[in-house]
Amino acid sequence: DYAAVVRQSKFVLCPVGNCSIATFRLYEALEAGALPVTLSTNVNQPFVRFIANYWKTLFNTPFFLTDTLPWIQSATWEENVVKMRALLADPEAFNDLRDRLAIIWKTYKTNLIDLFHRRLALNAPIAPVPTD
Repeated sequence: DYAAVVRQSKFVLCPVGNCSIATFRLYEALEAGALPVTLSTNVNQPFVRFIANYWKTLFNTPFFLTDTLPWIQSATWEENVVKMRALLADPEAFNDLRDRLAIIWKTYKTNLIDLFHRRLALNAPIAPVPTD
């Protein structure tokens, strides 16, 4: 039932996770073709509060192909509501953003899969191995 609701949604609120700002709801929204709505940072988590924009830092890879995150995010939920209302009032802008996000998300996943396969073929680690 939850997956069906997400697929039918235009926006999906993606509050921070229990232990970190990251949340599986963001990825569920992206997979469903809905626009995620996030806070740009979380002051309640000291280890991420000093990052100017957590999501931009997380997705700061050549795979994301954009300098701006193609979903709704602000410092407060109230600011996000203003942005959501503006997009609802302009269906063309909403559809353009959603279409751009779909292309970026598909390309991002394809590039990650390609990287994974290349690393496997080289027997190389997928992520840097920490050294002591």
